[in-house]
Parts: sequence; C-alpha cells; structure tokens
Amino acid sequence: MVSAVCAGIRVVSLYAPNGRVVGSPFYAGKLKWFERLRRWLDENASPDEPLVIGGDLNATPTDADVWTRSPPTAGPTSPSPSARLSRASATGA
Repeated sequence: MVSAVCAGIRVVSLYAPNGRVVGSPFYAGKLKWFERLRRWLDENASPDEPLVIGGDLNATPTDADVWTRSPPTAGPTSPSPSARLSRASATGA
C-alpha cells in the first residue's frame, strides 16, 4: 500500500491479499488485512477530507463485477459474502 496527499486529496493505492480459498489460513489473513486497512484509514484519513482508494481490492462489490461466478467455497474468494463485507467495512463502499 502506498499513500500520499496530493493537492489536498489523500490517494491510496493498494493490493489486497487474494485469500486463495474460503476457509483457508490465507483467507483468514485476507479478512484480517481488511481489518488493518480499516484501522489505518480511521487513524490516517478524515471523513471530512477527499479520499481516493484504488488498486486491486481482491473483493468485488457484486456478482456483476466478476467474469464468472463460482461457488465461494470452490475457488475465487473475491465474490464471497465475508470478503464483500470486509471490503465494504474497510472502504465504506
């Protein structure tokens, strides 16, 4: 993750962990990573100031945001409900 304030706008570029498979230690790490992101944003970004978050969050907001939808327990972790909830909690979107 890289962050900078440019012309009064905080810009954050990040790459979130993939998580590999729902229920794996890697997936648990992904959810913890989003918790740390939320904590970092709370400590470093103000709701009253502009913020841009970009990069690869490895968690899609909806099924429309993935090429193919497979069951969350069978492969990709980005469309899983817990990854979506973690992403939304961390980013507010």
